[in-house]
Amino acid sequence: MRGYLMRGVPASVRMDAWWMSGEAPVVPPVNKPRSGLEAVRRAPARLVLLLALILLADWLFWGYGAGVSLVLFGVALAAAVWLAAGRRDWLRGDTLAALVFGAGLLPVLDYVQGLSMLFYVGSLTGFAVWVALNGQGRLADLLQAGLRFWLLAPVQVLRDTAASGQVVLRAQDMRGTLRAWGLPMAAGAVFLALFVAGNPVFENLVLSLPGINADVERLMFWVLIAALVWPFLVLYKMRQRMRVPFDVPDAPRLSIPALFNPQSVVNSLVLFNLMFALQTGLDAVYLWGHAALPSGVSPADFAHRGAYPLVLTALLAGLFAMVSRPYVRDRRGLQALLLLWLGQNVALMAGAVLRLDLYVDAYGLTYLRVAAFIWMGMVAAGLALIGWQVLRGRENGWMLARVAGLLVAVLYLCSFVNFADMTARFNLSREPDVYAVKGGGRAPVRLDGDYICALGSMAMPAIAEYQQQTGQAVCGAWNMPAYPQIDNWREWGFRKWRVRRYLATATAMENTL
Repeated sequence: MRGYLMRGVPASVRMDAWWMSGEAPVVPPVNKPRSGLEAVRRAPARLVLLLALILLADWLFWGYGAGVSLVLFGVALAAAVWLAAGRRDWLRGDTLAALVFGAGLLPVLDYVQGLSMLFYVGSLTGFAVWVALNGQGRLADLLQAGLRFWLLAPVQVLRDTAASGQVVLRAQDMRGTLRAWGLPMAAGAVFLALFVAGNPVFENLVLSLPGINADVERLMFWVLIAALVWPFLVLYKMRQRMRVPFDVPDAPRLSIPALFNPQSVVNSLVLFNLMFALQTGLDAVYLWGHAALPSGVSPADFAHRGAYPLVLTALLAGLFAMVSRPYVRDRRGLQALLLLWLGQNVALMAGAVLRLDLYVDAYGLTYLRVAAFIWMGMVAAGLALIGWQVLRGRENGWMLARVAGLLVAVLYLCSFVNFADMTARFNLSREPDVYAVKGGGRAPVRLDGDYICALGSMAMPAIAEYQQQTGQAVCGAWNMPAYPQIDNWREWGFRKWRVRRYLATATAMENTL
C-alpha cells in the first residue's frame, strides 16, 4: 500500500498512524558528538574548564607580582576558548589568528604596564571573537564584535548566575525560602564583606567565630576571575548578538550644505593658505632662521607656547580636509589648493617639533614631552596620508583604516621601549646645572633629580651609569628608586631581568675598581 502524505499534519500524529501505510516509521537519527572534544559544549564541561582556570589563576597570581604568569594564563585561556567552542582542527586554517594572538602577548612578556595590558586584553578578545565568528567578516566587523563582547559579557554572567540559582532551587524546592531570605542574606553578605574590609577588629571577630576560617580577599579574587573568564567559555550564547550591528538611533544631523559647498570650500582654502603662509613665514624667520625675537617674547615662551596648539591646528586641518574632500574631487585647481594647505600643515608640524626640541633642550625631557614628539610625528604622517588620499581619490574609510593601523603599530612598538631609561639618560647627559641640598643632606642633586628618581626602577641603569662615571649622587636615600624585584619565576619579565642583570654587572665592576 502506497502511503499518502498529508501536508500540515503534526509529526507526532503522522508517527502515531504509521500502521495505516504499512511501512515502518522513519526515526530521525540522533545527533551524537562525533568526538570527545564536541562534548565540551555541555555545561558541566565548561564548569570544569572554569574551575581549572580559577585554580590556575590562584596558583599563578595570588601572592605574586604579574610577569610571565600573564602569558601562561593567556595561553591557557585561549586553549579553553578553543575547547569550549568544540573546535577540533587545533589552529589549522587559523594560523593568522594564532600569530596575532601571540604578538599581543609579547608586550606583557617584556614589561607589565598599562600599554602592554591593553594589547594583552585586546589579543585575548580578538582571539575569542575570531573563534566565535569562525574568522568570518571584515576587520571592522571583528572590531565591532570585540567591543560588543565586553558590553554583553557582564549581562551574560548575571544571566547564567541567575539560571544556575533557579536550577538549584528547582532541585531542592527552596523557592519559598529564597523569597523570604534571599534579599536579607545577599545584602547582609555585602555588608559583612564591607565591614571585614574596613575594620580589622571586625575581621578578627568574624574569623574567630567557630568554624570560620576563610580568606575573604582570596574568595573575592576567585569570584572576580570566574566573572572575567566565564564569558570566554560561553561564546556560543553571545555569537548572534555580537554579529548584530549597533542600534544607533537617528540623531539630528547638521545640514552642512549651508556651511560646506563648492564656493565656501574655495574661499576657505584660499584664506587658510594665506594665513598658514604667514605662520610659515614667521617660523622661517624666527625658528629656522634664528632671528632675534621681538621684545617681550622670551625664547622659552616662543618654544613652549607654539608646540601644543599647533598640533591641534594640524588636527583641525586634517578634519577639514576629510570633510571637504567631496567638493574638491575632479577639480584640479581645488586639489592643488588643498594639497598646498596640507603641505603647509606638515611644515607647521615640523616647526612644532623644533619648538618642542628647543624647550626640551632648555628644561629637560619628560614622559609628556616624549609623548608629544610621538604624537606630532603621527599627525604629520596622518596629514601625508590625507594628501595621498586626495591624489588617489580614496574614500575616507580607506584613510581612517590606515590611520588606525598606524596608531596600533606605533603604540605596539612603544610598549617595548624603556622610556624611563631613555628620559633619564637624556636629562643626565645635559650640561650640569646648579646643584642644591636636598633632604637635609649635603649630597649634590641636580635640579631635575627629583623627577629622574621618580621615574622608577626602570631608570636605574642610567642613574647607576651616571653615578659611576661622575661620582656624583643623583638620588638620595629618601628618593632612590626601588630595585626591580623578581622574587619568583612568575614575576619574571624580560625588561626587569635585563635591568637586574645590568645593575648586577655594574655593581661587580664598581667593587673591583
